[in-house]
Amino acid sequence: MQSLTTNLNSVKSRVNALEANGGTNIGDGLRRAYYRLTDTRSTNENPIEKYLILLTDGEPTYHSTYRTYPYNFYFEDGNAPHFRGGGSYAWPEDKQYCYDVAERFIKQSGIKSYMIAFTEGSNANVLSEVATKAGGVYKRAVTSDALDRVYEEIYLDIVTDFSVEDVSFEETFPAGVEIVSVPAGFTVNGQKVKGSLGNINYTYNSSSRLYEANPIEFTIKLKGSVSGNYTLNSAKISYKDIDNNTETKNFENKTIEVIALQAPIRVDRTINGDEFLMDEEIVVNYTVTPEEFSIDPGLVPPSELIVKNVSFSEEFPEGLQVVSVSTDALNVAAGKVTGNLGDIVYRYDSTSRKYKASPVNFSITLKGTIGEYIIGEGNSSKVSYFDLDKVTKEKSFPELNARVVKFGQPGLEVVNIVKKGEVVDVTLKITLPKRTRYGELRIPVINDDGSLGKVRSSDTLITTVGGSSDVTVTEHTIRNLSIYKTHRAWLFAESVSGETSETDVITIFEGVNVN
Repeated sequence: MQSLTTNLNSVKSRVNALEANGGTNIGDGLRRAYYRLTDTRSTNENPIEKYLILLTDGEPTYHSTYRTYPYNFYFEDGNAPHFRGGGSYAWPEDKQYCYDVAERFIKQSGIKSYMIAFTEGSNANVLSEVATKAGGVYKRAVTSDALDRVYEEIYLDIVTDFSVEDVSFEETFPAGVEIVSVPAGFTVNGQKVKGSLGNINYTYNSSSRLYEANPIEFTIKLKGSVSGNYTLNSAKISYKDIDNNTETKNFENKTIEVIALQAPIRVDRTINGDEFLMDEEIVVNYTVTPEEFSIDPGLVPPSELIVKNVSFSEEFPEGLQVVSVSTDALNVAAGKVTGNLGDIVYRYDSTSRKYKASPVNFSITLKGTIGEYIIGEGNSSKVSYFDLDKVTKEKSFPELNARVVKFGQPGLEVVNIVKKGEVVDVTLKITLPKRTRYGELRIPVINDDGSLGKVRSSDTLITTVGGSSDVTVTEHTIRNLSIYKTHRAWLFAESVSGETSETDVITIFEGVNVN
């Protein structure tokens, strides 16, 4: 009366339209159900489990035939041409038709069947025998509540647990990626990993009415032996599905980048001045700083990482002499300093999750003859080391400028001008070099040819400034200078050993053009 459908309202309409009359052709219902459930048009391409449920409140009183005479059962698909039977009671042929359909068709097809005898009027013996011949299950329910329970039992029976069997894994890893470890029972052949994962066991959850299974998790550990980008695209599992067909599923492709770990090393240095006397020490301080770094949090950090063979070399310009070095690791040959400073050992700090190492500090002391020098010109001051990526690296120290003088150069500059009507006050900053005995701030004279001259006389002296062993900086203010004139000055200095030095004449105020 109703073909297979998911439309429950359509089924209800068909049931409500039924009228009770005649007899019961149970065998015909089983025959029609068999052909509907084995219809290859709907099940071949998408195999499914098939169940047949027969509910009756009576017994078989008819059977289907090809013709009325001679007697023969109808077993084909479609509507039977004829039917015969007891009508209000079961003939032996009515029962036998049920048994033949159950045994010859339903049992052989693998369809799981349930025969339910509902109410006292049902023939329990016949239905039990039909269930036996169909390889199915017989159930009896004499009340509506009992029928509800029977259908619940059938429901739970249909959704019994099942397994996906013979799950196996396979993946071939690209060259340049080394296989470190695989799960127990897995095999490694070159770059190929294979292993059995057993079965996936599904369990029915009656609350959610869904099948559930625990995931299978396993780990393959790798490490990159060659830096570069790699695509992992061959991982797959195969398994025997519930329809007994072998299936294969491919894992999603993954791209990984293997980076050769490099130590972030920084080099720097300082000098204790930029101008030095001939007998004064020039101290160059060097620092090799291993900066902190972290690694991927998913990796297991080694306790130590070592940068090996940190070597130093520098050739100083001619005119600079190496007086001493601060460590026995350095060797001096003429103006060249070389040496192995050892290894830099990075240790993992579990608190900050970073690798840390102590800096390497050393110094070189020089003296020089008079001249201007560039220390480290052309990357001549450098360290080399065997980095964590197993490649030798170089880092160059920055260039430094140094000037060696017999006596330093004084300095003179204007730092402030205050106008007061027709006069100004000019403040000068006076800088005297190291070891200055005294300095003289003077005004220049005008020569006959109009040029400016430097004459040390009482008329040209503005003020005298005392010096010291270190650089001396002081300020002096010249007051009440006419704004209508141009004013100039120069600075003379004499060392404690009698050498002299002086600045150029500078303009400290430009006169106002009153015209």
